[in-house]
Amino acid sequence: MPRIMKIANLLKIILAAFLYYTGISQLILSILVRIKPTHLILMYHRINSDNNGIFEGVNIAIFKEQIKLLKKYFMMTTLSEFIYSNVNSRNSYAIITFDDGYKDVYSRVFPVLKEHSVPATVFLATGAVDNNDVIWTDKLNLIKSIDESMRINIKNRLKRLTNTAKDKELVSLLLKYKVDLSSIPESEKMLSWEEVLSMAGEGIDFGAHTVNHSILSKVNKEEARKEIVDSKRRIEFIIDRPIATFCYPNGQPEDFDESTKQILKQSGFKCAVTAIEGKVKKGDDYFSLRRISLANRPPSLVVLKLIKEMLKDA
Repeated sequence: MPRIMKIANLLKIILAAFLYYTGISQLILSILVRIKPTHLILMYHRINSDNNGIFEGVNIAIFKEQIKLLKKYFMMTTLSEFIYSNVNSRNSYAIITFDDGYKDVYSRVFPVLKEHSVPATVFLATGAVDNNDVIWTDKLNLIKSIDESMRINIKNRLKRLTNTAKDKELVSLLLKYKVDLSSIPESEKMLSWEEVLSMAGEGIDFGAHTVNHSILSKVNKEEARKEIVDSKRRIEFIIDRPIATFCYPNGQPEDFDESTKQILKQSGFKCAVTAIEGKVKKGDDYFSLRRISLANRPPSLVVLKLIKEMLKDA
């Protein structure tokens, strides 16, 4: 990072801390949530304590602070409840979502959410849950002998392949670089269905995230339909209730299209979230809802981030 950027970031952190601990930024946020009702969908993947996992996540201590802060200023609900009942509310809402369904959602996230009575929505890639496995992108992360730019290039190439071709190429890569999948710790894998069931009755809502974490715009229409429908049916069979929410794997504009949305509507979904940055605005397409990431921001920077999002398009 260039020296000038480091200085700018340091100044931002100092300013954020000053505004937060003097109460100025918190006062501004408390006023905004009342006079400018805003709905925010928060995007998370993993919550770690040491960031030594296959997929680096948000630190658990920081996550706890973020949850306390969000609950202080926003109404909290699940995504399905929000779509059915609160999308036109004059209250400000924050909806917690987790992609993929990592095991630390149960071991680390669930206790925090229960402690603070905060609901959330978890999107499951059902194939990895069924097979006690990790998703294909995490398998690439296990290849330690390549640099990050090469990993990104391989990942982007695999995203454009059908599931069959992608699996074949992935197996070849793992063999080439001598990756032992049997050595993956249980803590790095996805939720079990038993863990899903234990959370389903405790304020946690579940949505679909395909079977194989496939990039839906890169596979043919029938394969996309199968990924969507099979993941929905599998979750509904396990938790014995209908699900209405979906999350696009990767979630960028090029990763889904109008054909994908049509399949979702035909399959009974009521909304789908992306990884495109932004708040939920009046008139938004329910099948391309934006989200924001708080990453590892401490409370002082979270408040500034929230204020910034609320003031957009003011």
